[in-house]
Amino acid sequence: MIDARLVAGHPPFRLDLRLHVAAGEVVALLGPAGCGKTTALRVLAGLTPSLGGYVLLDGAAVHARAPRRRSVAMAGRDPLLFPHLTALDNVAFGPRCQGESPEQARLAASAWLERMDLAARAGALPRELSPGEARRVALARALAARPRILLLDEPLAALDPGELAPARTLLHRHLSGFTGACLLVTGDPLDAMVAADRLLVMDDGVVVQEGAPAEVARRPRTGHAARLAGLNLCRGHAAGRSVSVGGGTEGGGTGSGLDGGTVGGTGAVGGRAVTFTVREALRGPVFVAFPPSAVTLSRAMPGGTPHNLWRGGVEGIEGHGDRVRVRLGGPIAAAADLIPATLADLGLTPGDQVWACVPAAETHAYPAP
Repeated sequence: MIDARLVAGHPPFRLDLRLHVAAGEVVALLGPAGCGKTTALRVLAGLTPSLGGYVLLDGAAVHARAPRRRSVAMAGRDPLLFPHLTALDNVAFGPRCQGESPEQARLAASAWLERMDLAARAGALPRELSPGEARRVALARALAARPRILLLDEPLAALDPGELAPARTLLHRHLSGFTGACLLVTGDPLDAMVAADRLLVMDDGVVVQEGAPAEVARRPRTGHAARLAGLNLCRGHAAGRSVSVGGGTEGGGTGSGLDGGTVGGTGAVGGRAVTFTVREALRGPVFVAFPPSAVTLSRAMPGGTPHNLWRGGVEGIEGHGDRVRVRLGGPIAAAADLIPATLADLGLTPGDQVWACVPAAETHAYPAP
């Protein structure tokens, strides 16, 4: 088990992360670029100097040890394979460093390449491997060393679709059987939600939300977490089932989880607040989350008395699977997913003003800290 406080960085950035990871647990670190995820892994591995704190492994202090004596293995976006060694000898490097004979090390490496579906590539040099194959060799090398701590930094980033699916399957399979403590840095929500037992959402060097994947996805507390969960997110002040968002209301503010923006501040245009009707009856500061598919857009103000209605500007239009995603600015920064035919009927272009509406039944409100 890992019990650590990781401290690093220089003003204006400072990492200060408390970390507990149980044996057999996979913890994913999530957050925007520059929030300290990779720095945390490097401090834990002893590759970046610590400015304080500690690292305990099964109760024993290891923070003063050299990296090679911490029982840590790391694999990431760059496989860092030895260019003059074959795939087999790269994987055998870890067991050899632990004192195994060349024959034993190569037997262990061969078994790991078999598990990674790379037996046929055992004699290939790194330059002869595809990016996906090189990542799998790097993962095999890390696991072959039998580490007690496994650190994975974007291990599947930038792979083409043909290599991503098999690499993801193999990664999830081997993480589920890993008996040590594992930290996974990933920007892919699928990897975070499927592979991890627990998520730590970071921002500016500290943890801002922690919980099981389902809990973080259901109740995101930052724009980045909401983006990973595929939700719009705004902050406001509730009085029963009515929530005032924007316009300088107490605890109010706007933000969009889908662009990774910060949730907070007024963000209202002209000081106007938007009153949301939500399903839950709450009081005080709250978050309100809703999916882009629930947002309807119209050129003219809808008739009747629709709830959760505001006027905003179109800031961008982009493809999103079989839908089109329209990004809105204004009192509530949000995104709406439309079918192409609806977009064509509306004739929207960036800079246009539209009315946006979300049914109360599609909202989810919960207390904000």
